[in-house]
Parts: sequence; structure tokens; C-alpha cells
Amino acid sequence: MANNSQVIAWSECQIGVGAAGDSNTSFTNIGVIKDQSAELTTADGNTLEMKSTGGHTVAYEQQEGTASLTCRVIEPGADFFELFGCGEEGTDEIKIKSLVVGEEKSVKLTPKNVGAYGIQAPFCSVSIKTGWSEVDGNYADVTFGILNKVSGGEATCWYKMVKKKAAS
Repeated sequence: MANNSQVIAWSECQIGVGAAGDSNTSFTNIGVIKDQSAELTTADGNTLEMKSTGGHTVAYEQQEGTASLTCRVIEPGADFFELFGCGEEGTDEIKIKSLVVGEEKSVKLTPKNVGAYGIQAPFCSVSIKTGWSEVDGNYADVTFGILNKVSGGEATCWYKMVKKKAAS
């Protein structure tokens, strides 16, 4: 009988960023991710439809959609804001200069479980929203809009699923 066990990519993920591009292999951890806040979502693209007189569909095409990875970073420090070029550490303070990330980044999500698949995207636009609440303290909601640069020749894939290997 075949073994149907699955290795699931849930719980205790780590997210790192690096310079944009396919050849990037160096990622810096963005911080502690809030439990159950990391999620890769995709959305449908535009639907094109052409109808002839009488309402008959003669052509139909579904265009490529979008993908984004979102997460909440718990108590982001100066290193978080410096990583994204948005702030710097002062004396007993963090000076936030902007929440606009000016350059594209690559992102890698690594799951806890060996054999589970994580996500790696070579080109992402990044947006940051900071906040504070009595429940979460200081936080930063980060969205990585995964850019599909395959057709322009800048990337070999939109994103890839990467199996976590055992430490050697």
C-alpha cells in the first residue's frame, strides 16, 4: 500500500527579503511573524469576452491574475525599517522616514517542516502599514506584491515553490 502522508507547510514560518532578481540566494529575516498572519493569495485576472450580435460568445480569454504574500511582523525594530529603506535608529528612538519601499525586493518564505514547500519570488513590490493595538502592540503589516516579469525576460518564473531540506 502506498504511503499517502503529506508534509504540510504550516506554522512557524520565516520570511526573508533580498535584492530583486532570479539569481538572489541571500535573504535577511524580516522579524518575528505573528501567528497565523502569513498568507499567499492569488486573484483572478481580467476576463476578456467578445460577443457577436444576438449575444453569442465568439471569443473568451482569462488573463493572468495577481499573487501576493502578506504577513504581520511583531514589534518591528530599527533593523526592520532599515532593511526596507524606510527608517533609521536614533538615540532611544526609531525615525520612520517613509512607509514607501522604493525598490523591488525578492522574498522567500520558509516553512518549519522539512519536506514542506515554501515560496520564493524573485521580483516583488513591497508595501508596509504600521500600527499599534492593545492586543498586538507595535506591528507592521507587510504585503509583497509578486511581480510576473517572465514575459519581459527579467525572470525565469513568476514564483516558485521550494522544498525545505534537512539541515546538513
